[in-house]
Amino acid sequence: MSHAPQHHVTVKTLDQLRAEYSWKRVNEVPQGSSKDYTNIVKKLPAQIATNGLGQALAFLAYKAGRSKDGRVDDQKPHGRAFHDVVDWLTRRIEGVYQGPYEGQGADGLTALVGADSQNYLRARAEALAVLGYLRLFAATRGKA
Repeated sequence: MSHAPQHHVTVKTLDQLRAEYSWKRVNEVPQGSSKDYTNIVKKLPAQIATNGLGQALAFLAYKAGRSKDGRVDDQKPHGRAFHDVVDWLTRRIEGVYQGPYEGQGADGLTALVGADSQNYLRARAEALAVLGYLRLFAATRGKA
């Protein structure tokens, strides 16, 4: 009796994808700004809970300033945190995840302003979920 080779397809959960994304992003933070970045992502969930996602992202954008191309400056820790959250909210992983603002580019503030309440709440929940991993990995990296 002959058995055909079995091919295993690994399907990752949304939570695994958040963790993978966060691990990659935290490891891209330059060593010199690692402490500042860690402090920012540690405080961000409380800022979102207190002030809302839009205001928290606006604060990060303000603190980071703009780069020469007009985008939020991701070379500064506040800008990196801004982009780490916004990039997650605007990405699409075929068949698994579609961010609440998928396809709307890197300016999460524009998408938030025009969002309906259901999409806004989904974005808030996703931001908090990915921040859970960003915080954990940033703190762990700082102790290594």
